[in-house]
Amino acid sequence: MRLVIVFLMLGLCASVVVAAPGGDEGNIPIGKQFKWPPGWFADRDTYAEQEPNDPCGSDQAILCMDVIDPGCIDYLGDRDWYVFTANAGDEITCGTDFASGGLPGFDSYIELYADDCTTQLAYDDDSGPGTYSLISGFIAPYTGAYHLMVRAYGDYYTGCYMAFVDCNIPPPPPDNDTCEGAEATGYFFAAAQRARPTATPMMPPTTTARQTTAPATPHTETMSSTTWIWRQATLSHSPTRN
Repeated sequence: MRLVIVFLMLGLCASVVVAAPGGDEGNIPIGKQFKWPPGWFADRDTYAEQEPNDPCGSDQAILCMDVIDPGCIDYLGDRDWYVFTANAGDEITCGTDFASGGLPGFDSYIELYADDCTTQLAYDDDSGPGTYSLISGFIAPYTGAYHLMVRAYGDYYTGCYMAFVDCNIPPPPPDNDTCEGAEATGYFFAAAQRARPTATPMMPPTTTARQTTAPATPHTETMSSTTWIWRQATLSHSPTRN
């Protein structure tokens, strides 16, 4: 009887809206629907936009978890800048949506810059509700100031918006994020990607194999960006009889 140790490594990456300069402007999936999670805007401080806040360096100062409502693009080519502080390793989320009070909306475009006001870190056009914007899953590379700029797509529009910034500590990776922490799972491998409620175990490779450990129970896991999941299985094999 031979024992075979099998390691299965699955790379699972959370969705991150981060891109190099160039733009994805104007591409809106047909029938796209987006809803904020329940309670997303609860218990936040809300402030109106304060002019002047253009160019970068004249930003309106805000805190993580703050909401700007309303902010307005008053003329073609207008930019609204907001500065906030985040810690290295924070997961930054920022976006726009309809302003309250029935103010006219527009097609927004947001950009995230480093403290030098010139290094673009991330941008987005239409990942939020409708034609509004969302940057999510961006991990802060340093502790210090970050600049959020809101403008109209293509500088074609004027209108108003609501904007927000979050800075959260991402959850730690699971214990089996390294090969040394691999879980013993028998013949069955269970792996779940984000947003899948259950995982489907793989069946044994042959009918001649004999199970030596109990099957693993399929389960889901909460994972941070770029998570590796390791699984270890012990298989037994009966020699072929002539």
